[in-house]
Amino acid sequence: MIKKQSGFALVWVIVILVITTMFGVGIYTVTSHNIKHMTFYNNNLEAYYLAESGIELAYSALHSNIPNSGKLLIDTLAESGNPTLEMHHEVKDGSELKGTFDVSIIVKKIDERYWIVVESLGSQIVRAFE
Repeated sequence: MIKKQSGFALVWVIVILVITTMFGVGIYTVTSHNIKHMTFYNNNLEAYYLAESGIELAYSALHSNIPNSGKLLIDTLAESGNPTLEMHHEVKDGSELKGTFDVSIIVKKIDERYWIVVESLGSQIVRAFE
């Protein structure tokens, strides 16, 4: 009877070891995927907010007075022959560059009405695993 069971414990240890290894690899794969997904999501969210900052900056600039003229920027763009304004802005935390945004303001006249197009593109500086 003892001879029939010799090596049976070794088979069980190997089976349990394989199951545990598969379980560990599965947990690692899911965790790794989730970390990559959340990093991608956070980077996109930061770029979105950088672009939103550009839109807010453009809105503020359009409603501000031009120095020494007393005219609003929006009126000056509408009256000019080249009704386009482009801005580039860097966002820093201390001396570290966090991201940039580029803003274009275009004034178009369609059917005696002025239309303002504001485009903003945010770019975040991506660092792997901070």
